[in-house]
Amino acid sequence: MKLVKSLLLGSAAGIVAVGSAVAADLPVRKAAPVDYVQVCSAFGTGYFYIPGTDTCLRVGGFVRYESRWTDAGWSVDGNTYDNTVPADADTLSTRINRDGGRDTSQFNQFARGSIQLDARTATEFGTLRSYAEIFVDTGSTSLDSGFIEFAGLTLGKRGTYFRGFGSPIIAGGQWMAINSGPLAAYTADLGPVSLTISAESDRDIFEDHDGVTIDGDVVGYGFDNASSGMPDFVAAMRYSDGGFTAHLAGALTEIRSGFAPAGAVAAGGGSIPGTTYGYALTAGVSFEALPTTTFTLQGAYSVGAHSYLGLGQADRRFELPVSDAYLTDTGSVKKTEGWVLNASVNHAWTPQIAQILYGSYGEYKAPAALRNGLIDPADIGGGLNGAAAQYNNMPNSFSTWSLGTRVDWTPVAGLTVSGDVNYVETAAKNRVFTNVVGDTVASTKKDDRWTATLRVQRSF
Repeated sequence: MKLVKSLLLGSAAGIVAVGSAVAADLPVRKAAPVDYVQVCSAFGTGYFYIPGTDTCLRVGGFVRYESRWTDAGWSVDGNTYDNTVPADADTLSTRINRDGGRDTSQFNQFARGSIQLDARTATEFGTLRSYAEIFVDTGSTSLDSGFIEFAGLTLGKRGTYFRGFGSPIIAGGQWMAINSGPLAAYTADLGPVSLTISAESDRDIFEDHDGVTIDGDVVGYGFDNASSGMPDFVAAMRYSDGGFTAHLAGALTEIRSGFAPAGAVAAGGGSIPGTTYGYALTAGVSFEALPTTTFTLQGAYSVGAHSYLGLGQADRRFELPVSDAYLTDTGSVKKTEGWVLNASVNHAWTPQIAQILYGSYGEYKAPAALRNGLIDPADIGGGLNGAAAQYNNMPNSFSTWSLGTRVDWTPVAGLTVSGDVNYVETAAKNRVFTNVVGDTVASTKKDDRWTATLRVQRSF
């Protein structure tokens, strides 16, 4: 009996020992890996949680190729002036936008990349958001937008709250396209209505030359802008409900001269004129007439705040200077006026093909007191056949209209091929010298330009 018991116990111990040895040779099952990057659905698609935080981040951007053709000559420096007049007054050295070597079609192409970072965190005060978009071009990198949003506040660089609707134009044409800039704003969200007040970087635009003298007479006026003592203030109201959006906004800008009028200085006295102000107003609507068709209409008016209009010029034969204000020899600050109207129709022909038809018309009015600087034909040897004309860099009034179309084809999600063609025509109130050689004078009132652009963009 004892022998049997000993055999059983020995066998059991052997089996346990063998089992332990076999188990030690088997691979150990590892714990499942932890998924540190988790999808965040609180703010829409494309967001994920930054590991170890409750902040959601979306990374996006695009890579873009563009080729562009225009009959304007993109390599021409539109800001080259020659304000001198020879003593004999028979040969004028005028500003020439294009000489004979550039009277041909112009073509260029370039690439651009964009990186967009959108970080959001839910707090007891609402969403804390920071956004940055960086443009990378050949040889340059720039921050296009970068701002913080929290509890109704927006601090940083972004587009102005003055503009209600973005531009459909890739290149050329004219639209209310205002560059982004630093600002501090507060927005009250009241459901379908939002109210915004914003202190933005000043968008002053001044012509800084002192004028042109012909036979001792000043026929052009300038404005030397002093450093701005305040930001531009913008107030905006926006209503959005379904397929309908309406936008109203106004802007206030400061106008300060940096010197005393030339006439007073020549007389041995004079003082710098006091500060005055300019303003701009805009209104616009956008609505869906059909599920596949959207209409947009917006207009703007300005007094002493020209840059808010986005009013362009053909800039092929000539480019007339524009300014918020001019300073006369008597010390008066004369403000310019202007208005513009933009309209577009966006129609989706198929889920992959959409087309936009757009147009614009606007006017710029130089102060009437300064539009008396016509050049006497006798001062240039009668080259104009007795017709008075206007020196290029003198205050001049003009109108500009533009018409164009853009087609977007999206063969697959994230890839868009766009073609944009537009025409711009500028009409000056007074004739403008474009070239003078000896007594042979070329002048015109009209200028025009065609622009065609091909864009291929991969967005992600």
